[in-house]
Amino acid sequence: MPGVLKGVIGSDGKIHCKSGVPDHSIDLGLGYAADPLECDCKTLYCLCKRIKGEEAKVDEEGHCLLDDDRELKKAVRKEYRTLTDEERTRFHNALNKMKHGGVGYYSGAYHHFVRHHKHVAEEAGAHGGPGFLPWHREFLKRFENSLRKYDPMVALPYWDTTLDAELPDPRDSIVWTDNFFGETDLDGNVVTGPFKNWRTLTELTNHNHNS
Repeated sequence: MPGVLKGVIGSDGKIHCKSGVPDHSIDLGLGYAADPLECDCKTLYCLCKRIKGEEAKVDEEGHCLLDDDRELKKAVRKEYRTLTDEERTRFHNALNKMKHGGVGYYSGAYHHFVRHHKHVAEEAGAHGGPGFLPWHREFLKRFENSLRKYDPMVALPYWDTTLDAELPDPRDSIVWTDNFFGETDLDGNVVTGPFKNWRTLTELTNHNHNS
């Protein structure tokens, strides 16, 4: 199927997920060499190794233990607005680290996922066909796994847009406030909140809600 991700180890010693397109790969931001099959990480033990590398601690019952000896648990995805204040702050912080964690503005793991999604959306079968749902399900799982490298306690929330559609004016939704997506200026640029002044791959200074 076009757009299938396959794991290989690059010359930098990091796992890359290749889409089957020459010279196009995304660095998952692991930061250590590992088996290529880890690109298909489907267990907590695998995720534990992904997050902690060879220093991963496992107790007698096989549970992965983090630095503070808390157990690494399955991610539980919630609607964005149902996150607690702590959960939402941790998610925002991890996402910003994922975006800005590399050397140079566009080198963070977040941008590699953006590039890959853009590529398959334009040239492969992830959009406009039967592969849309399964491809994005796998893509989001790998995005979430990479995000948990920055904070193992976070999970990727979802946005239920039907809640906003029921409002007299969806623009009045709480998601367009500082605690969530942020507010915009008259041009639609995000100027407040956790994602203010984010630059896009098209060199825009801010992300635009209208684009």
